[in-house]
Amino acid sequence: ELLALEKRRAFIILISNLELSHSNIISGLKLAISGKHKILVLYTFPPDFEIFKDETDKLIASAARQRYEEKLDLLRVSLARYGIMLIPVAPKTIVPLAIKNYAMIMEHGIGAR
Repeated sequence: ELLALEKRRAFIILISNLELSHSNIISGLKLAISGKHKILVLYTFPPDFEIFKDETDKLIASAARQRYEEKLDLLRVSLARYGIMLIPVAPKTIVPLAIKNYAMIMEHGIGAR
């Protein structure tokens, strides 16, 4: 709804854990792209599945991590079609990475001015 109000091109940094329905994420980002906005998606690293000691728990965690990564790969491919990059971040690196990527995009003349 906010995107409809913004008439000028904008550079949008979305910080998310990407836990929502991927179809909802894609729909919202496609709407932003149609408004000529540039988008960068920062997402938090997947949960750490290495904390389990029991072999059964490790197998379950490994399967969960694999499923998570498969879904993330599908989302990455879907968004790449629209020129949207997904960048993994940790809580301590969110701001520095956002600034670095913003500078890189502006340097290449891609961001809104």
